[in-house]
Order: sequence, then structure tokens, then C-alpha cells
Amino acid sequence: MILDKNTIHDEITAIYKNKSHIHYDLKCHSIKGLLPLISGDKDSKKAIYTLHGYMGSPHEMSFLTESIPEKDQFFIWHDLILGYGNNPEFANEFTRHQFYEHTKKNLDAIFSHYDEIHLSGFSTGGLLITKYLIDHPKFHHKVKSLHLISPFYFPFLKILPKLNHLLNKKIKLIDVPLLYLLTRFPDVKVMLIEPQFFHQKIPLKAAEEIEKLASEVVKEMQSLKAISSFIYITKKDRVLSFKNTVPFMKKYFNSDKLYLFNEKRSPHHLLHPKVSHQSAIIIKNFLKSLE
Repeated sequence: MILDKNTIHDEITAIYKNKSHIHYDLKCHSIKGLLPLISGDKDSKKAIYTLHGYMGSPHEMSFLTESIPEKDQFFIWHDLILGYGNNPEFANEFTRHQFYEHTKKNLDAIFSHYDEIHLSGFSTGGLLITKYLIDHPKFHHKVKSLHLISPFYFPFLKILPKLNHLLNKKIKLIDVPLLYLLTRFPDVKVMLIEPQFFHQKIPLKAAEEIEKLASEVVKEMQSLKAISSFIYITKKDRVLSFKNTVPFMKKYFNSDKLYLFNEKRSPHHLLHPKVSHQSAIIIKNFLKSLE
């Protein structure tokens, strides 16, 4: 069911207050305040839609819109990936197809009711948005800007599935504090700075599903050069493969605004101001694209 424009804001808000049911399971979202962030004017002709990354929440995308001078010019939807919220066990319950179908239904609602749309996805969020754009070329003319932050198409190393295999699939979750203690991996530290906004256990099955989806998207990929795109990748990224991602982006996207950073402190979480030196550039470019 696609939401009617006149009720889109009220209906979405009601879902997350357990007052109505539209097209997905409420139990995945009615969790301790980690909800989609919805604001702005539902009757505007312009919309902003963002989608967070694996382990995260809408909070990590909210930095993009905090400084918009006139928010009432846009309908703003920082979405939540299916199964995410507070309990990582939920994320393990869903397949890559369910992650995508949930995102698709929400983007269907956006594209059905708004004329000018700005999209932004971080990591897994960028992957899911890319999949939608591949499947819906009829909407490309509505996309006024596309912002991809560390988009996850090629894993640097398939660490989590291998670890899961070694553990004979008996362990479905790994504690984030323990993983950081063992690895000192900089992008794990991000999740410990603001634990209320990130899963504190890593859902291994969900990680496998995301890697499978990434492989499928790469095989299905079509040119998105007609869309004005801003792309941000770090050479030191150890979540995605810089070597494979850069030529992929140049082949399929408008690469005039392809930013290649040397961030070391947090090479994957480029948008978070508390850990990234590059966040100011990303936010500035996003705000300028809205003009």
C-alpha cells in the first residue's frame, strides 16, 4: 500500500507509535526511541530521504539536515532499515530481499508524491538506494541530487561471514566492545562513542545478507550518470574495497563530484562530526545541492 500524500506524515508517525499498520511489521521499529526521524512540510513538492548504514540508525544521517535554513521547504525522512532499532537480533531475522522490499515501499511513497527529491545513503543505505535507482529508471528525472557516503558495493574483507563459519554458525551476535578490544578497528569505536544510536552487538547473518545484496547489485548495475551525484570514499577504508569501488563509481556514476579522502581516524563513518574530519565538506555540499 502506498501512502496518500495528504496523510503521509501522520500515517508514518502513527506506525511508530503503534497506532496503525501499513506495510511492515511493527515489532521491528517499536523499540526504545530508535525510530525514523520525520520532519518538515509533508505538503511541499520537495523531499529529502536518507538511509543509514549497517549497525546504525537514522541518527547518523541527521547531521545532513540539522543546518537547513528553511526546513519547511522540504519533507524530510531519515528512514530506518528493516529490523534495525535497538535489538540486533531483529536484523538477523530478515533476508536481503526483505531489507530491500521495505526500502522500496518507502521510496515508492516518496517518489509517488514529491517532484524534487534529494537522496543520501551511507554504506548499506547507499547500497539499498542504488538498488532502487537501478530498478526504477522512470524516477531518475525526479532525483535532484544523490549523495553516497562510503557506499558498500565491494567488501574490503569478508571477515564476518568467515568468522561466522569458523564458529559453526552457533554464534549469531558479537559484542561490539569485545570486537573493538580485540581489533582496535577505528570504525567500531564510532559505535561506542554514542551507543544509544548503534547496535552494540553485530548481527552476523544480517552482514552476510548485505554482502550478498552487494554482489547482486554489482551484477545488475546500470549507468546512473544522468543523476547529479556526490560520492565520498576514503583510501584507508577497511570496510569497503577502495581499489574496486573507485573504478566502479567512475564507470556508472557522474564522477565530477567524486571525493577521495585520506581520513585515518574514522575512514568509513565519514559523516559523523565527532569522528570524521570530512563531515563538514559532506554537509556543506549537501546543503548547497538543496539550493
